[in-house]
Amino acid sequence: MEETRERILDAARRLVVAPGGFAHFTMEAVAREAGVSRMTVYNQFTSRTRLLEAAFERIRTVRQHDDLARAWEHEDPLDRLDDFIDRVGRVWGHDRIMFQRLYALAALDPDFATVLQPRMERRRLALAAVVAALHERYGTPAEEDVGVLGDVLYAIVSFNTFEALARDERSFEDVIPIVLRLAREAIGFPLVAA
Repeated sequence: MEETRERILDAARRLVVAPGGFAHFTMEAVAREAGVSRMTVYNQFTSRTRLLEAAFERIRTVRQHDDLARAWEHEDPLDRLDDFIDRVGRVWGHDRIMFQRLYALAALDPDFATVLQPRMERRRLALAAVVAALHERYGTPAEEDVGVLGDVLYAIVSFNTFEALARDERSFEDVIPIVLRLAREAIGFPLVAA
């Protein structure tokens, strides 16, 4: 059963990143690509949205060393932020085309947007918590700036920012130090040159 699920997720990914992407993405097309019946796909995932959600989650967790939750194990909030930016950049860069397509779909499909929204909100809240922890630990940023700087961090550490900074000559991995520098400067903790 797990092997069948993996075949279906592999097929879904291939269809999403193929030219034409979502135009050809149906449960029947996924079944055909995976070599299983359409009913098998429905039994595993119940809907196209649930299948896409599983594909999204699989990318995020496929590389154990990029597990985003581990970034929050650091005691110092600056170390948390630095580690999170590194990990999220690597996760997004690992399957950039798939993330491009999934975020684009979320902008167009309200059902899929409801799948991504809680994940995006968790990231926003986690980054706001980093700013609050910095204020508590270091007395800066000022208390009245904590809320807005959490939102600023969320904007800087977004897929769209990584995507805008990554170009043909830059990978997401190349963008990580740029985003890290921008994030640190925005919250008043610029990186010190080594």
